[in-house]
Amino acid sequence: MMEEAWETLLKSYVYYKGLPVGTLAAMNPTAEALNYNQVFVRDFVPRGLACLMRPASAGGDPEIVKNFVLKTLHLQDWEKRIVNFTLGEGVMPASFKVLYDSHRQRETLVADFGGSAIGMVAPVDSGFWWIILLRSYTKCTHHYTLSEMPEVQRGMKLILNLCLSDGFDTFPTLLCADGCSMIDRRMGIYGYPIEIHAHFYFALRYSRQMLKPERDGKELIKRIDKRITAISYHSEITTGLISHN
Repeated sequence: MMEEAWETLLKSYVYYKGLPVGTLAAMNPTAEALNYNQVFVRDFVPRGLACLMRPASAGGDPEIVKNFVLKTLHLQDWEKRIVNFTLGEGVMPASFKVLYDSHRQRETLVADFGGSAIGMVAPVDSGFWWIILLRSYTKCTHHYTLSEMPEVQRGMKLILNLCLSDGFDTFPTLLCADGCSMIDRRMGIYGYPIEIHAHFYFALRYSRQMLKPERDGKELIKRIDKRITAISYHSEITTGLISHN
């Protein structure tokens, strides 16, 4: 079963200019109609982790993870629009696909920032996943030069400036998993739902480990430390409530 799963994973590789940059969200006849014939950021993360954990002799491929990190970083700088509204800096794409431009006779990347998603929700969590996968790559390969690249540091800072901004705690896009209880109370109950707690917490922890304390890096590190303390406190309350119930 493991070998069959790995063969299917290899068949789902998406290539850009001859290099693997991700995997298709799904491989079936209805994939295109459902928008699943693209590389989804959050969907690629467990596959990227599999490529990092599997030995190279058995088909492990850390290069696809590196290529994915750099290509999504490149797409972060694009103008991001959803129904004529422009999103702020720092938002990572929800997904992307490779198209062949017959006019220019070359491949091009086309990013989606939530415009084709159900409900057209901006992909707030994509930045978290990107940070987590970046840290996983550097820790697994010991190639720390990737996270130290100026453009990677800049991309990480853009994500952090977005998620550490005032009011981000109560954005519906962050708290949508807890929307079931918003009828008679605010959505931000005890900080975040437990899965958002963990996601946000680890993204901040990994950023703290990779961020270089140069220029505005020191101020960001202070803000990260402050938010980590708050999330840790709320996590203990949430976990206690779950255990009690």
